[in-house]
Amino acid sequence: TPTQAGHATIFPTGTSPGTSSVVNFAPGQTVANSAILRPGAGGQVTVHLETPMAAGTAHFLIDVSGWISTSGYEPRGARVETIEPVRIYDSDLSGGNLTGARKVSLQIRGAVSTDGGAAVVPPLDDVVGVIVNLTGVNAYGGSRPTHISLVPDDFDPNVPAQQPTTSNLNLVPGQTRANLAIVPVGDDGRIHLFTLQGETRAVVDVTGYLVRREDDTRGGRVIPLITPFRAFDTRLSDFHAQPLGPARAEPWSFEAFVNDVKVDGEPVGKQAGLLGNFTAVDLERPITWYSPVRTHMTIYPHPGGGGEDENCGAPPNISNVNLGEAEAVPNMALLRYGSSGMGPNRLCVFNLAGYVDYLLDVYAVVLTD
Repeated sequence: TPTQAGHATIFPTGTSPGTSSVVNFAPGQTVANSAILRPGAGGQVTVHLETPMAAGTAHFLIDVSGWISTSGYEPRGARVETIEPVRIYDSDLSGGNLTGARKVSLQIRGAVSTDGGAAVVPPLDDVVGVIVNLTGVNAYGGSRPTHISLVPDDFDPNVPAQQPTTSNLNLVPGQTRANLAIVPVGDDGRIHLFTLQGETRAVVDVTGYLVRREDDTRGGRVIPLITPFRAFDTRLSDFHAQPLGPARAEPWSFEAFVNDVKVDGEPVGKQAGLLGNFTAVDLERPITWYSPVRTHMTIYPHPGGGGEDENCGAPPNISNVNLGEAEAVPNMALLRYGSSGMGPNRLCVFNLAGYVDYLLDVYAVVLTD
């Protein structure tokens, strides 16, 4: 556990750590996040810890959930299909909070929204993985320190030796957190969610899936950047230096970024979206004497609009980060671009409550045909 507040960065060995952070933590806090990384010298990555006066210490655990190949198409490989983010599970809508050591099996091949309708993931054997945003709410009378795991293989939650040994979320009582997870799909087309103990609400939103293809196409290829690219930081004058207000959404254009991504000096061409670390910071209540405020933020494809319309419209029913005052909360996100009347390659950011700053570091891009 960390002895001081701070943050940690993981980056290709032989390069500088840069300004991005993968996890931000308080003393004694256990925090998880996902990262997409290009290996550096010797095929290695480096973890960098930063605390005040460099006086803190922390332990780190790294779980590998997949790898990205730069070679030609392989039969075992898969492509990333980005989709509009969709909620496929909410324990509130499926019998209530999860208590004790619990397992929930989720159908991924042929998955549908909690609102019903058509499948958001095709019911095909070629769907071999899913990319989800997992949210845990640990703020109930029976809540205890716990973790939530997502795994492809079935197990008996009441047999400790069968319980998952990795975690996607680590929660203390009173906390709400989200984390991106890339999860292989089991042979039966399902993944399995596990909560260790206490009383927890769990929510699963699908943002994409991994599918095998017989042809070697551009679409779905993922290209990790050599160093993360800071797309925006609303604390800085270059990005209007103004926090986002309550119940507000604002658009961002990635057109210049898309046109500038190169491999060996050559533009990579059309892109469907990106993988980036989205961080919310410095949440403030609208009026100082208001009660403390909590919020969630959502980053989503621009829904489109005619003419010069840049209206972001209503956000989807998902959240990427959940935070309270005096917190800095990052979360990796798979983001599909949308288009507006002003052009393609646009995203929107929504804030529920209070005034909050935010930033996005791009770690990889997803190609399209």
